[in-house]
Amino acid sequence: FAAKDDTFNEEPADKLYNEGLYLMNQRKDLKAASKKFEEVDRQHPYSDWARKSLLMSAYSFYNAGDYDSCIGAATRYVTLHPGSPDAAYAQYLIAASHFDQIPDISRDQGRTEKAIAALEEVIRKYPTSEYATSAKAKLEGARDQLAGKEMDVGRYYMQKRDYTAAINRFKTVVTRYQTTRHVEEALARLTEAYMAIGIVGELAFTLAELDLACPDLMIGIECQSWKWHSTPTARAADARRKRRLRLLGWEIVELWWDDLNRPEGVRDEIAYLISARRAA
Repeated sequence: FAAKDDTFNEEPADKLYNEGLYLMNQRKDLKAASKKFEEVDRQHPYSDWARKSLLMSAYSFYNAGDYDSCIGAATRYVTLHPGSPDAAYAQYLIAASHFDQIPDISRDQGRTEKAIAALEEVIRKYPTSEYATSAKAKLEGARDQLAGKEMDVGRYYMQKRDYTAAINRFKTVVTRYQTTRHVEEALARLTEAYMAIGIVGELAFTLAELDLACPDLMIGIECQSWKWHSTPTARAADARRKRRLRLLGWEIVELWWDDLNRPEGVRDEIAYLISARRAA
């Protein structure tokens, strides 16, 4: 019997690379393309083709939605070729892979925090690159997501009437995520929480901030008294709330009834809101 030929037939690097491009661009077979690019790196590890293939491999993984493999390949590229003109793009692929995995606000936001760290790395290392602009836009979206999570938890605490816990969440939005779309609601809810527990100093400061952020806003604060069966203590508390607002330069515009979420048939407890706007 003839001996088995175990001779390894090395293929030219450019041939493997171009086959990978064909599979990726023409055949849209991203998995097969990434294998071709990896083969370039395996057969020609110190060539310029290997450097190019490593980046294309990360790109293929990203487009295929294999984010962990993309992060691995792109991280290896940045480590091996930090001075390459394409290092900025590799770093951006890492950030984009984390960003694309950001979950909704009802879930843990660990991925969002990783995305923010990676996006900030792109901006810090490559501030003049074309990818820094895109990274800044994604960074705002990721920060808005974290602010949304804080608001979601804060609303939960407000429903439970745990005002101190709610205040901590809303203050985080105001102090850490000032450029997000959640700031105005956070200030309005801080006003409501401070009013509920009677912290007048913080209430005055928050109302001033709210007035600067959205001068045409009309705030609504849920009262403690009810249309029927109201107690003197609850009526007195609501009177104090309105008096505080007037002293802080806000005028009471109107009172309106607000149906709360109650079982069908319950009609004898309808709360009202104090509606107020900045005095002229």
